[in-house]
Amino acid sequence: MATKKTAGKAATKSATKPALTANSLNRLIRPMLGQTKPDARATKLSRNWRALIASELSMSVIQAENLRTIPAEEVAKVQRAFKHVVTHGGEFTAKLGDGQTDGSLNIRMTGTGKTLRTFKITLLTCTFDANCRHWHCHLGPAI
Repeated sequence: MATKKTAGKAATKSATKPALTANSLNRLIRPMLGQTKPDARATKLSRNWRALIASELSMSVIQAENLRTIPAEEVAKVQRAFKHVVTHGGEFTAKLGDGQTDGSLNIRMTGTGKTLRTFKITLLTCTFDANCRHWHCHLGPAI
């Protein structure tokens, strides 16, 4: 039986946000894709992806600042892609840079054609450095 002290510790642990990692970001975003009636979190993703990430994952001061200062043009490209895949379905893959390699974010539309062939179309590819700075996004797959 839980005491007040152990119940308080359990509540604190459950209220702690997971750290921003590639795995935590992928686990956060993937379940929100392809919802015919988006839940509150998926709706937030389709409207303001940076606010969703900031509210769900803990970040270093540098990561948080760099997320806030991504150029508006790049933010808009990512937002358009998320808006589409939240309701129409798709795939999301994020890799964070480690100082030696750049990070990347890929958003793909998926579906089934008339002949029941599954297709995947890369909507957006972004790259950024290990500190989530210097974002470069373009439509389509990596060049």
